[in-house]
Amino acid sequence: MERNREITVSLFDIVFSIASIMNLVVPEIVIHSQRVAYISYAIAKEMGLSWDKIYDITLAGLLHDSGFLSIKDLSLVKNFDFELFFPNPHYHAFITYNLLKDFKYLKRPAEFLKYHHIIWDYGRGEEFKGEKVSIESHIIHLADKIDVLIRDDEHILNQVGRIVNIIKENSGKIFNPYVVSAFYNLIDKEYFWLDISSNYIPNIIIKKLYKVDKSLEINEFESLSEILARTIDFRSQFTSVHSRTVAKVSENMGKLLGFSEREQKFLKIAGLLHDIGKLSIPLEILEKKGTLNKNEWVILRSHPYNTHRVLENLRGLEIIRDWSSYHHERLDGNGYPFHIKNDEIPIGAQIISISDIFTALSEDRPYRKGISLKDILKIMENDAKSGGIDISLFKKFKDSIDHFYKEVKIIIQSSIEEYEDFKKSLIIHPPN
Repeated sequence: MERNREITVSLFDIVFSIASIMNLVVPEIVIHSQRVAYISYAIAKEMGLSWDKIYDITLAGLLHDSGFLSIKDLSLVKNFDFELFFPNPHYHAFITYNLLKDFKYLKRPAEFLKYHHIIWDYGRGEEFKGEKVSIESHIIHLADKIDVLIRDDEHILNQVGRIVNIIKENSGKIFNPYVVSAFYNLIDKEYFWLDISSNYIPNIIIKKLYKVDKSLEINEFESLSEILARTIDFRSQFTSVHSRTVAKVSENMGKLLGFSEREQKFLKIAGLLHDIGKLSIPLEILEKKGTLNKNEWVILRSHPYNTHRVLENLRGLEIIRDWSSYHHERLDGNGYPFHIKNDEIPIGAQIISISDIFTALSEDRPYRKGISLKDILKIMENDAKSGGIDISLFKKFKDSIDHFYKEVKIIIQSSIEEYEDFKKSLIIHPPN
């Protein structure tokens, strides 16, 4: 088991890891987000903002399009006239805001992102729906448009004149002129443009801001994992309670088996994050009502591999990485994607697997209704007999399910209500 040592993890490492999985959905969004983060950093620094605000605006730049993970139509993401042609340009920004705002280190970046598509001409861009629009929101808006104007088939330094002319034409119209004036101070500095087009933006950003990076202790990482689970689950109504239910069942099983409080916490976090790789799966597959075809099934089976790769960059959390990403392995070696077997599968991962099977079968899915507890236990018993899950672990689970099944149902109901409240919070109207 995990030794009792202090574990911390870099907030930047987490954000970059989450951003990396977006690469599997829409690769251009990841590059776009990194560039927006760097441009926002450079403009904010030029404006003399505090290092704390520069750090937060850089995080905001990295996360500014994460709300698109819940939207099927991504065709207009990198469109200069996005605010004019997208039916509701603030929708994904509100998704991002509502997903991130409850974690203390992301609350301010979330505020910056709430109105980062407000154009300056609309009400002078200073207030929207009775709320003040921050200067940081306008910085991210300008940074977003600068990157949208960059063409990847032409050397960046040959594009400077064209990009600057378009920004100048729209200063005081689309863009806050004060922010644009700070951008003017950067346009003659070749390194700024070369950094933007560099493949090393993550390293560049981290090197510039490592002194103010946040190190999260395990309790703080647990809180962030709750936020990430919400991001995973709220993509679809059919998964809106899944990760948190798996986490609760796993935590209860750990307590039943005599795990330490620390190990129970690891089980909870692993349960919350076990499906983070599903952020790479298109909604069309997650919500398909019929049987998946061969290609769709192959894509879906990649999610535990992606969970592993996202979490492997978080130093000190290897045990959580393995417990999370081995949840589709089988004792007989016929699981996926690593095909490990027997004792190669940590007991924590086996607990997550049992919790995942139980939870998935109990939930409504687009292709079926949730299954009764009696039938779930029968299916799981057959799986244990065929070499999928450990028979002794399953028996302990079956014997104890009555102890926490009511609690699990309460978790499910509260999560459903939270999901409905979340959807209501997104009912907004674009400006005329």
